[in-house]
Amino acid sequence: MPSALSAEIYTIPLGEGRYLLYAPLRRAAFIANVRAVNFLADLKTGLYDTSADPDGALVQFLRKLEILDAEPESQPLTLFQGEPEPTTVSLFLTTACNLRCFYCYASARDTPKKFMPFEVAKRGIDSVSGNASRKQTGRFEVAYHGGGEPTLNWRVMTESLAYARDKAAELGLEFSAGAATNGVMNDTQIDWVIANLHSVSLSCDGLPSVNDQHRLMLNG
Repeated sequence: MPSALSAEIYTIPLGEGRYLLYAPLRRAAFIANVRAVNFLADLKTGLYDTSADPDGALVQFLRKLEILDAEPESQPLTLFQGEPEPTTVSLFLTTACNLRCFYCYASARDTPKKFMPFEVAKRGIDSVSGNASRKQTGRFEVAYHGGGEPTLNWRVMTESLAYARDKAAELGLEFSAGAATNGVMNDTQIDWVIANLHSVSLSCDGLPSVNDQHRLMLNG
C-alpha cells in the first residue's frame, strides 16, 4: 500500500553518507543513510519505490514516528484571550555603554544616554509578580537587558533585584533573574553577579584578537 508523508522533515548532511533527518513538529530526529533519504524524497514527489524498502521495515519505522501515514501535524500555536498577563519582565536599564563596538545596533555613542529610574523597574516587577500570584504559576522572572550595558545603571540593577527578592518572599513565590552583559565589570560587580543572578548571557567576539579589534573601550 503506497504511503504518504505526513510530516515536515529536514535533511542535514553529516558526511560519509550519513544524514540527520529531523521532523520538528513530530519531535523526532534520527541518523539515516542515502537510501532512506532518497526514499523520502521520492515519497515527497508522489513516487513509491518498493525496491528501496523491500521488507517494509523503513516504512514501519517512519509510521511509528508519525512521519508517514499519520494525521496532519499540529502547529505549535497557543491562542490567548483577554489582557496579557506576563510573568517575566525585561528591564532595559540604560542606553549607555562602556564599549564602542563597531557593529553595535544600539549606537550608544550617538544617542543621548537614558537611565531607567527605580520606580519604573519597581512597577514592572510589581506587574509580573502580581500576575504570577493571580495565575498561581509559583514563580516570576526578571531579565536585565538594554540598548546599552545594564550594569552601568548599577544602583537600579541591584536595588530592583533586592526588591524582586522581597516581593517573591511576600507573595510566596520563587523568582529568577538573568542579564545580558558585555562583561566589562569590576571585581565587586562580578562577585555580585555570581551571587545574585541565575543566568548570564555574555557578549563577546570569539578569539581575543577578533574581540579586541571590534570591541573597543571608550578611550579606543
